[in-house]
Amino acid sequence: MSYPISSKVIVALLCLSHSFCGYSMLNEEEHENSEQYNNTVSKIEKISIHKPNKSNFSFSSFTAGSGRSDGGATKLVLSLDGGGTRGLIEAIILREIVRQLPDFKPDLVVGTSVGALVGTAFALGKINEFVEDFGPIAEQMFTRNWSWWNPLNWFRSTRGISGPLYQSEPKQRAIEDFLGAGKSEGDFSYETLGTRLMFPLYSARNGRVAYYRNYDESGAYGLVDALMSTTAAPSYFNPHTFRGLDKNLYEGIDGGVFANNPSKLAHDEMKVISQRERESSGNRTKIVMLSMGTGRAEHGSEVGYYNNRGMLFWAQKMPNIFMDSASQHSHVIASHGGQDYYRVDPVLAPALYQTDNTSKKHLDALTTVAMSVISDRSDSRYHSFIHTMKAKWRIEDEAENEMEDDL
Repeated sequence: MSYPISSKVIVALLCLSHSFCGYSMLNEEEHENSEQYNNTVSKIEKISIHKPNKSNFSFSSFTAGSGRSDGGATKLVLSLDGGGTRGLIEAIILREIVRQLPDFKPDLVVGTSVGALVGTAFALGKINEFVEDFGPIAEQMFTRNWSWWNPLNWFRSTRGISGPLYQSEPKQRAIEDFLGAGKSEGDFSYETLGTRLMFPLYSARNGRVAYYRNYDESGAYGLVDALMSTTAAPSYFNPHTFRGLDKNLYEGIDGGVFANNPSKLAHDEMKVISQRERESSGNRTKIVMLSMGTGRAEHGSEVGYYNNRGMLFWAQKMPNIFMDSASQHSHVIASHGGQDYYRVDPVLAPALYQTDNTSKKHLDALTTVAMSVISDRSDSRYHSFIHTMKAKWRIEDEAENEMEDDL
């Protein structure tokens, strides 16, 4: 299929949009000196938290972990979005969930990009360590791809014109260091961890979507290669080239290009797993899903704002619109999938929407957003999930106990 010249130009501009127009491509000094950024950080406590419409949730038979009384017929699924350094938000919230719910043990964890890293940390029992070391890990992963002795390479990498912004080797070292030395694939299997992990990625070499599953012995991808691939965002990193467990050559790209919010993917995968189990047990399956985002931006505008706009304008806007609309579509479909569904995804001010800002000031602001979700006792999906799970697991609510003590 051939495309008109104007379409090719638009595609090229979309690829370069992060370099010239996006917040994420500004250097750290520009972020720190931005009046909008400083105003946003100073007023971060006032950021509104996304609260979906109320729904009727039924946990009629759900109990958890070793206390399940339904023969395993209820399946708990955790879905984790991609979003670069914004993944700190879902990591902090997940850490609090683990603290509040000691028996929190999903039957399936599906993560895209940084969500895959968060999911791996959770499965390894290292979510506290991941949150505490998030800053140094992020700095190592986002190592600029430039050198003083090659001005052309510096220009390319700084603006992302003809090369990726960041090096892949430091990212791989950061991943391997976090996982620990001397580990084999068996150490990350479902049989060893007791948690199913699934990560989407795009196989550039054969032009197909692909998935890492630690519960599939016939899989072609090891964990490190899967994490390297699903975090290889185009224009940020090169595709990850590697020899698979089957000795074939692969090139992996960030799974966010088709499933940045993997909720629907996670739901469908759990249905397949449950179907196989039901064939042997005869139990009907109910799916309970916690879907966690890394924060979303508002694209609302006045009528006519998008009229008479050209390629440069759309090159700036389209990447975020594409990803956010795809994420919202996945959210809508998953919420209508017949399972108990909770979506936690706070609204972010534009200045906090960067995916590669590793400055302390930025990470502190993201931390404040996460803590706002945790501390806000209004009707958010996060607190609905915590309250319902505690009721089923008969865990005392610390906040309610504090109120009773005050009375």
